Amino acid sequence: MMSGMGAVPDPDERFVALQRRLPAAWEADRSGSRARRVVIALPSYSLDRSVLAHYGARVAPLENRFLYVALRTADLATRVVYLSSLPVDPAVLDAYLSFAPAADHVAIRARTLFVSPADVSVAPLAAKVLARLDLIDEIRRFIGDDLALIEPWNVTDAERDLALALDVPVNGTDPRLWRLATKSEGRPLFRAYGVPHPSGIEDVATVDEVVTAVHRLRSAGAATAGVVVKLDDSVAGDGNIVLTAADLDAGIGVAVSRAMPDWYRQALRAGGVVEELVAGECFTSPSGQGEIMPNGDVERAQHDATCRREHPRHLSRSRA
Repeated sequence: MMSGMGAVPDPDERFVALQRRLPAAWEADRSGSRARRVVIALPSYSLDRSVLAHYGARVAPLENRFLYVALRTADLATRVVYLSSLPVDPAVLDAYLSFAPAADHVAIRARTLFVSPADVSVAPLAAKVLARLDLIDEIRRFIGDDLALIEPWNVTDAERDLALALDVPVNGTDPRLWRLATKSEGRPLFRAYGVPHPSGIEDVATVDEVVTAVHRLRSAGAATAGVVVKLDDSVAGDGNIVLTAADLDAGIGVAVSRAMPDWYRQALRAGGVVEELVAGECFTSPSGQGEIMPNGDVERAQHDATCRREHPRHLSRSRA
């Protein structure tokens, strides 16, 4: 983009340049390091606006799960910036401090900067902080010349823009790669590499497309027990709608339409999948997680194939 002052750097290009500083900041934050560093805890839940509105008052309390980062200041080389939509309730902070020796409590409080825009509106925390230049200045003064990195919940354009404003790299993925982590992208990947997975159809975005997908699955002899509709952009199972065979036998179009509240239909515009409902007495969900570290190493977590006697989480009828 051009302006009277010349070319304005593209934010994506600026972010790529900023992320080149991540390996050094990450190495400084590793166990045993004596380098002075600042860790910015950013529990910014950047989801579709309709999904955020659905979660409503639950979002701000969820941010408190990041408070564990403050305990890292027991290491005297570490300082922490903890960001939250609302100021941290003293009782909640005391509960987290109880996990650390009492002798460390004063140091933890002194070495942690608690920053809040006092804003519970339906918007990502990153956007709320970015709108407050006074908070940006306060954080940058606190960091000073120390190495710093941001530990986010997820990374979208909002978190990228906050990182650029703070001039601090993010221990996360470039938001341009977000689509690669969706359910609609995962299914073709499974097919390409022969990974067993439920029958289904990806890239559905409307109620009509969901209805068509269910018809296709049932016509092919799949989904005899029912289907699960899943949002590409969802968390905690709240993006799943389960429709049993009995629901569908009463009329696919009616069943799908009744099961989807308005917020879900809006979120579905970003994409989703329809899969057969896997039925049985005992469910195993073999899975594994891995993390690509800033230095290029891959750390694999333990695989999980535990038998669980439970049903998939789904939207209650009261929400429909």
